[in-house]
Amino acid sequence: MKKALFPLILVLMLPAAARAQDQNDPCADAESTVEINECLREVFEKADAELNRVYKAAMAHIDENDHMPARTRRDWKQLLLEAQRHWITFKEKDCDLLQLEWWQGSGAAAARLGCLISKTETRTNELKERYAVE
Repeated sequence: MKKALFPLILVLMLPAAARAQDQNDPCADAESTVEINECLREVFEKADAELNRVYKAAMAHIDENDHMPARTRRDWKQLLLEAQRHWITFKEKDCDLLQLEWWQGSGAAAARLGCLISKTETRTNELKERYAVE
């Protein structure tokens, strides 16, 4: 995991002028570690908001399956809720672990935030595909 995020962290730690060429970098203007971390925090908050929107849409999709008995839909929603809660715990613990692997490194917080962003975007895409949510 650390190896996979290392290129991202290196790019984020480059001076803004060097990163400005990458148009996909939402933090291209961030110049200091503090600015990079704040930018990544904002990117994570947006990704998390999108995940919450998609999760609610997935729950609504379950309700739309009115050909199923109400009890089955209720059980389905309960299982999705439990899976999501377990996924959140996994995401937090795994990204905390990654941050510890960067112990005392200036990129530790950015590594954790990058992990949270990556896992959140992946989960969002999984739910979009599974429940046909746009």
